Amino acid sequence: MADLMTLCLVPRDIVITAIEGTTRRHYEGTRQSCQQVFHWCGSLVNINPALFNFVVAAYERLKNRGVALGGEAVHEFEVGYRYEEENNLPHLIDGTFVTSAGSMNDLLTDILNTTRS
Repeated sequence: MADLMTLCLVPRDIVITAIEGTTRRHYEGTRQSCQQVFHWCGSLVNINPALFNFVVAAYERLKNRGVALGGEAVHEFEVGYRYEEENNLPHLIDGTFVTSAGSMNDLLTDILNTTRS
């Protein structure tokens, strides 16, 4: 599947709090991983690309181990996965989000504030 048109926006302070709650031993690795896989944009963080890529990795590992997967959602995922293979497209996404509508920070903040009502 090509990059998704879906966002999973989380307030930045919640993500920071979660990272800071990591045990001391794993704190730096967790912080660096979150910086790399999440899309940080002002007061918001888009975690959807990381979630999607996790699903791809889990799917591949389960299939490689012969675990039977079923259900409509799995079927839909497999259709997209096969399409990507047939067309030599990547399974993992970058999730970069760009707009010509102005400041990305302002746009995402407006979206979040609109959906909080």
